[in-house]
Amino acid sequence: MTCSVCGDVYKIIVREDENFKHDFTYIYDQATDTHIKTCKVCGLAETEKCEYEVMNDGDTGTHSIVCKVCKGVKAVHKWSEGTITNQNSQGDVPASEHIKKEYTCADDPEHCDAKKTTEEHRWAQMPEKEATCTEAGHKWGLICLACKEVKKGYETIPALGHIFNETSASMNRTDGTITRTRTCNRCNQTFDVELLDKEEQELNKEKEKCNKTLETQCEEKEKVCTDEERASRDNMNWTKAKLEEINKKSEEAINNAKSKEEAEKILKEAQVEIEDLMKLFEAKDTAILDLHSYFSQLIKEYPTEIPSLTMLFFEGDKNISNAEDENAVQLALEQAKVKMSAVAITE
Repeated sequence: MTCSVCGDVYKIIVREDENFKHDFTYIYDQATDTHIKTCKVCGLAETEKCEYEVMNDGDTGTHSIVCKVCKGVKAVHKWSEGTITNQNSQGDVPASEHIKKEYTCADDPEHCDAKKTTEEHRWAQMPEKEATCTEAGHKWGLICLACKEVKKGYETIPALGHIFNETSASMNRTDGTITRTRTCNRCNQTFDVELLDKEEQELNKEKEKCNKTLETQCEEKEKVCTDEERASRDNMNWTKAKLEEINKKSEEAINNAKSKEEAEKILKEAQVEIEDLMKLFEAKDTAILDLHSYFSQLIKEYPTEIPSLTMLFFEGDKNISNAEDENAVQLALEQAKVKMSAVAITE
């Protein structure tokens, strides 16, 4: 480099270690496909060839050719209309698949080899289906034929169940046997009373089995919550109350189930809810231990602020324990630390 004052030419010796890092700015030259990078710290300037990559511009229908280093934009091109890639020999997309499309550059396909692929839902309107005594129905909805994702509506209507009239009896004139039957007032189906009694007994056994499984699982999780080594009693009590709520709500739903399959489904949903609750319990426990460690550190450094810090610790403990999800847990932890730090700083 040349000194602007005396004209002497000198050489810059560049070194880079943990105490000295380059901080480059870039000037892009589209005409030459290069950029000049200049260090704001030492003044080092170098010219480099740009390395381009394709950047999809979201929902604008375009893609940009951008330098990976300086972010200079060489060109903005439009995508083609797209070609369906998973059609069969008859030109149809299989019913179980999304519509898969491949897009290429529409503006300069000769020089730009940019490509992107997409999968599109196959939305279809499903008319309302009335529930029957034995089959669930659904309201009008918009769903994907391939993956069954619901875009709008399609709420399930539970099976209605039979409404039986009084039991009637008839005698077989050949062998003298008597058959007792009951007829549904809704669908007019006639059923053998003995068969109905047997099905009802089996359903009640399944309900009892599901309720017992749920009760046992709740009791096991409650023991975890009441472990004396746990950091927070507020967290224990909050989780126990939620477990009791899940148990009561699910037990009521199981008892009202119209079939064994419905009772088993309710049980599985409750078990997933319990596992999610226990994950949240553990996340709270970890956060409260973290807060306690931070609290212990502060009271050693600022013993005169112990009363204020203790009050803020218990406030943070309670807020973490009452959080409804893991994001709220982290937010409550951060807020508690900020408040405690503020007290320590103003000592």
